[in-house]
Amino acid sequence: MVPAGIDLLDFEAGKAERLSEACLRSGELINSYDAVLIDCPPSLGNLTTIALAAARQALVVVEPSALGLRGIGGVADAIDNVWDSYNPDLELSGVILNRVPAISSEAERRVAELQRIVGRQAIWKPAMPTRVILNEAVGERRPVHSYAKRAATPIEVFDKLWTKLMRTTKSVR
Repeated sequence: MVPAGIDLLDFEAGKAERLSEACLRSGELINSYDAVLIDCPPSLGNLTTIALAAARQALVVVEPSALGLRGIGGVADAIDNVWDSYNPDLELSGVILNRVPAISSEAERRVAELQRIVGRQAIWKPAMPTRVILNEAVGERRPVHSYAKRAATPIEVFDKLWTKLMRTTKSVR
């Protein structure tokens, strides 16, 4: 993982010289790893555009809530714009459901709505359930795998999603 720095805020705000949409795609970084994950802010600004321009695939993470689904249209538009302008090889690989409650008719309605928007096949399984241990891991800046049995379900989900991601990236090469 390569941590970001505070200087990226200037790029996002448009205060610094514009990064080239191809700058992340060049160099040894992309070719040195099986997969490079670029985690983008949900703002869909300059940094997201640059990341999408460098990517082969886009993987969208969304919560099954009204606010979570509101952003799907903007994400789809951003992917289409980057595809048209900078990166005709960009593909939407799928959608991961995050923070899915165990029982919620509202979440079930939102998942059905998401299936209508992106298609049932685009939604990756398994979904990441809501778990307090995930908030603890973020707060303590620890990998969820370090919690072992306390995080058994999220670890299993992460591992299955990682396996799917690795299969998907190999099929795109």
